Parts: sequence; C-alpha cells; structure tokens
Amino acid sequence: GGLAMCLRFWDTRLCFVSCHLAAHQGKWEDRNEDVRMIFRGIRMGNKELEMHMQYDHTFWMGDMNYRLDFHEQSERHDWER
Repeated sequence: GGLAMCLRFWDTRLCFVSCHLAAHQGKWEDRNEDVRMIFRGIRMGNKELEMHMQYDHTFWMGDMNYRLDFHEQSERHDWER
C-alpha cells in the first residue's frame, strides 16, 4: 500500500509517495500491480486526474522490495571477482 502528501512550493507542485510493495524474490509482477493500485487509488486535487498527472515532480520512497539476484546470472562481471 501507499500514501501521499502533496504541496505547492512557489509555482512548483510536489507530491511525495511512501509505499511498501510486495516482498520476496520473483514477486515483481505483484510489486508492479501495487504501484498501479497506488496510482489509481490516491486522489487529491482534481479527482478526475490520476495523481502523477497533477504534479510537476513526484518522489517515491519506501520499501519497494525490488531485488537483483546476481547468483542466477551466467556470466560474472569484473567487480564480482
């Protein structure tokens, strides 16, 4: 889930989103769906527009749980040696 706070700083509209997306390796589709649900669910300002269409800058923070699993790569990089 997620929550948002929005404000205007001079003539710039800012939105800050805090989220906690689905955990565990291989759940990237669930995390992507979590983001879509947050976009659809948070309505502020003009309720007819999606959140990301109303602000000049949007900052996402939180536990996004995206991970890189280097153990499944077949080739090794110089920095791993």
